[in-house]
Amino acid sequence: MKSSQSSQIRVLIEKFKLRLEDFPPYERDGKLYFRRTDTGKEISYLKATCDELRHGLTNYETLLAEIKTLSFKHSSIRDAVIYAIKYEATRKVYHTQRIELRRYYNALIARLKKGKIIELRKISGKDKKTQEEIEHLENIRDALLAQVKQKDNEIRSLQKQVNEYIGLCEKYARDWSKEKSRRELLGRNNKSLGAYKGLYGQEKKKTAALKQEIQRLRAHIASLEQQLDD
Repeated sequence: MKSSQSSQIRVLIEKFKLRLEDFPPYERDGKLYFRRTDTGKEISYLKATCDELRHGLTNYETLLAEIKTLSFKHSSIRDAVIYAIKYEATRKVYHTQRIELRRYYNALIARLKKGKIIELRKISGKDKKTQEEIEHLENIRDALLAQVKQKDNEIRSLQKQVNEYIGLCEKYARDWSKEKSRRELLGRNNKSLGAYKGLYGQEKKKTAALKQEIQRLRAHIASLEQQLDD
């Protein structure tokens, strides 16, 4: 019987993705906050990192706990499912936060600009420094929004790599299982399985590198969010 492992992995991932929920922050004194479900710590929404958003504004913790209780033939399958759900949760809450950051920053620029224009009118255009400050703020806004757009593109690229990784995990796990069964039927030893294990190990290393890149991206996004809030 042919292995249905590939379809099972994707079905399982889709099952958990459909159950993924995100929650809105709460407002207090005109500012937005939320609490991490794992620590209970209150976090400022606009200053939150992707990790804080995922743990505080989604049911990721609940889904993660459930995934860890499931039994898998290969541990890499569990890793692939966790990795996919973790990415989807992060992408979802960051997308929502990015929209809120853009709205907040544009409103801030509008208020500052309005106030500066009134001030300029009062001084009859004699003080050019105020106008320069307005232009400087606009340049900062444009630069930060450009960086947000760049990060969105990087996230899409990482999603593609995630899909490729899952596909390779499925392929090597399937090939490994088929080869092992064939060897057992022939009554031969499993030494030749080393080649498949080697390929599988290579993909695991690539995955580790990809995870590091995602961490770097999250750190950069967190820095960008801090700039926006400041």
